Amino acid sequence: MEFRYRVFMTLANRLSFSKAAKDLSVSQPAVTTHIRELEKNLGVNLFTRSGNQTLLTYEGELVYKYANQLLTLHTDLISKLNFLKYESEGNLNIGTSNTIGTYILPQLLAKFFHQFPYLKVNFVNGNSAELEEKTLNNEIDAAIIEHGNNLRKLDYIHLMNDQIIGVTGTSNRDYSDNISLQELKKLPYVTEQEETDVSKAIEEYFKTHGLKSSNFPNQIHLKDIEAVKNFLIHSNGFSLLPRISIKKELRLNLLKKLSIHEISGERSFQAAFSREANNQKAAHFIKFLFSGNK
Repeated sequence: MEFRYRVFMTLANRLSFSKAAKDLSVSQPAVTTHIRELEKNLGVNLFTRSGNQTLLTYEGELVYKYANQLLTLHTDLISKLNFLKYESEGNLNIGTSNTIGTYILPQLLAKFFHQFPYLKVNFVNGNSAELEEKTLNNEIDAAIIEHGNNLRKLDYIHLMNDQIIGVTGTSNRDYSDNISLQELKKLPYVTEQEETDVSKAIEEYFKTHGLKSSNFPNQIHLKDIEAVKNFLIHSNGFSLLPRISIKKELRLNLLKKLSIHEISGERSFQAAFSREANNQKAAHFIKFLFSGNK
């Protein structure tokens, strides 16, 4: 049935039985047979002829929409089954950014840990640029990063999205519900000490509005996001943090989101693989972990 849908999709894209047969490396009568069997199974006509043209019917257009999703799910399923059956053993070295390694991977690994009893995974921490370089040099099998540089020798796949949002302690009454970046300049800004992928993303937001982090005169620099969150809970400061890093604090009403006019938009988490190494085990593992989290 899976191949029958592939025949349908190919014919729908080419709108020519002879071209579809050539693309699929089968005979033209075989294409006709698969389409007739699919139409019989679904109880509708999928194609109609107008002169020398082959056209999709209304029902065919509807099937096209769902068939694409079905084939994507089928490919994803086969990839997961292959990983579990043939590749879920041995060693993997995966690079991760701070945010991903702290707030995303632990819960994903906990969810699937029992399915990888013979796979040893070592995670290497670093920023996106460092991890891309390590992937290129085959020091790690793949990298899960926050901001890819679209290097020619790497392949990238999208994993999920997250947002940078303004946040402060729930007991803080110094902030209005809607506040601008210019108004925030008057208030204590709490951030990480070291330059990270998150801080780079924030600088990009600031830059688009003619600002820099240095424009905030009252700044407090702490070790990492966890230290920043703990400070905010007990202060009147604010920070800009990844939504994924404060889910628990928002749920427990320890922190609250600030509505900042200029701060909006998503950032993408990606996986990067060396084209030369073509490490399928790493690709299957990462796709498996992030399935359902897009």
